[in-house]
Parts: sequence; C-alpha cells; structure tokens
Amino acid sequence: MHGYSPPMTDNAQVGAVRSNQQHFWFYGRLYCDDVFGNHQVHRFYFRSVTAPNGDCISQPFDYKDYNQST
Repeated sequence: MHGYSPPMTDNAQVGAVRSNQQHFWFYGRLYCDDVFGNHQVHRFYFRSVTAPNGDCISQPFDYKDYNQST
C-alpha cells in the first residue's frame, strides 16, 4: 500500500517526533468538479508538529508550487 508506515515501537523514534526532530507527512491530491462542471485538482502537504502543550498537530507545509488548486 502506498504511503503506509508500520507503527512506531522504538522510543527513540517517538522522542524524535515529540521533539520535532522528525515529522509525519500527509500529502495528496483531491480531484473534483466545481459547480460549473470544470475539473479541479487540490494538492496539499501537511506535516506533524508538537505544539507547546504537547499535542501532535498537523500543520500546512508550503513546498514550492505543490500546495495549489487549479
């Protein structure tokens, strides 16, 4: 399966994500038609960050022209 990662069981990996030294990445494309019947593509890129309160959240990540809609 594309994009699959096995569960993290290594405490060093978990610590690296918690300290923002490593990130989870979530990216993709959404294909749809708008109300006028025109084909649209929405591309997105998110990465995990640990907030000051300790929560792991997804943050939009700008990567050149990847985050765009047509």
